[in-house]
Amino acid sequence: MKQLYEGKTKNVLLDEETGIVHLLFKDSATGENGVFDPGSNTVGGSVEGKGKIGLEISNYFFELMEKNGIPTHYLGGNVEQGLMKVRNLTVPRLEFVLRYFTAGSMCRRFDMAEGLVFDPPYTEVTLKSDEQGDPLISERICLMKASSPRGSMTKRWTFWSAWARS
Repeated sequence: MKQLYEGKTKNVLLDEETGIVHLLFKDSATGENGVFDPGSNTVGGSVEGKGKIGLEISNYFFELMEKNGIPTHYLGGNVEQGLMKVRNLTVPRLEFVLRYFTAGSMCRRFDMAEGLVFDPPYTEVTLKSDEQGDPLISERICLMKASSPRGSMTKRWTFWSAWARS
């Protein structure tokens, strides 16, 4: 397979024979100086089996979204191989974060104590950009940047908010 992109926790691979794209879930963990921090923009270490567990969790949520009528790029996952099969398309550089309590990057950005509970859970969307520090982004900014069709972020926020309350 040809590597198209190397990320901190996943690589994007192309099977040149079939044209199928795969995401390889890695055991690398974000953080600094060996300290785990999921909100960090650097790889700080490795945790054996992390990639496969991440893939298992991702499979669950992508299948849940598909079941609820939210189209995704997901085509299936092979946990043993650590590979997720996906449609070959351009995915908006957005990250949806569902928070049950304050932690990590949120505490740094807003100078908040860790562990404050959100009831109901809090959903935020960030622009995936290491250079910009993954800034928070709104649907209006996405539309201005032509990153997301009108209403698509609201549909995802509504789904995640309803799921979090269940």
